Amino acid sequence: MRQRHQQNIEIKRLKLKDLLDRETEQYKAEIRNLEDTPEQVREKMIARVTELRAQKEAERQQEVAEKLERRFREGADELRKVESEINELKNMHLRNIQMQEKHHLMEQQYHGIRTYCRTCVYSIRGYDLCRVVEERYAQKGPKRTRRN
Repeated sequence: MRQRHQQNIEIKRLKLKDLLDRETEQYKAEIRNLEDTPEQVREKMIARVTELRAQKEAERQQEVAEKLERRFREGADELRKVESEINELKNMHLRNIQMQEKHHLMEQQYHGIRTYCRTCVYSIRGYDLCRVVEERYAQKGPKRTRRN
């Protein structure tokens, strides 16, 4: 019985060893398949060099175009003058928009104060504060800044 048990164990060991050897060979074959052959390495390098050359040429063409454009602009006085006038008009327009917004905001504030004064009853030494503020505003008008 003991001898039979030892034989069964030995048979199982041999089967496991055979299975391990087959798996090892299979992994080695997979690793060999993953490695690039010299031809594959060369092809990848050639493709990369071609890609880098094309990228460098595109960058060079873009730089040449920018320099030609700059040279043209520097040589064209009329174009520079027109661009300057366009920028000046654009800035003037933006400034006018800001001034209109500020004026609108000031009008809203005035109307808010006026409404507040009308709804509240204040009196100082017998004078109606709302009436005094409205009279002064009617005389002077809204405060104007230098830019208005």
